Amino acid sequence: MRQLRDDVGGISERVLSSTLKTLCRNGLTDRHVQPTVPPKVSYSLTPSGQGLLSVMERLTDWIGRELQTVEAAKARYDRENHDAGDTGR
Repeated sequence: MRQLRDDVGGISERVLSSTLKTLCRNGLTDRHVQPTVPPKVSYSLTPSGQGLLSVMERLTDWIGRELQTVEAAKARYDRENHDAGDTGR
């Protein structure tokens, strides 16, 4: 788990542990414990987790392609509606 925490960066061990438990509970990861001292714990994606990873990769690709378009649309909306009250931010 320490390597995963270091790879993710900016996440506490408590938050990472809670997230991994949720992913296991939802069937997206499997937890493997090796009976060593101290116990060595590793995680792997289940087939469902692999499927979700594929979806998330496509989503992040889309975000990378469209982020400037979205930001420009927000700026245009904000300019055109600056007196209209709440802009949804």
